[in-house]
Amino acid sequence: MTPPAAGWGWGGGYYDRYLTLCPNAVTVGVAYDCQKVTRAASGPLDVGLDAFVTELEWYHR
Repeated sequence: MTPPAAGWGWGGGYYDRYLTLCPNAVTVGVAYDCQKVTRAASGPLDVGLDAFVTELEWYHR
């Protein structure tokens, strides 16, 4: 996870493709705080999260 809610994943774009069909969807990720990183690779087709929550904190755009 990358604050502020940039995203995560190794899923081959399944959710990114699906979420483009749901423009009003609110996306929230769940992770452990130890999984948080300062930077992560993302591509032009990646859909960011609106927020994510850990056991310690809530991050949002």
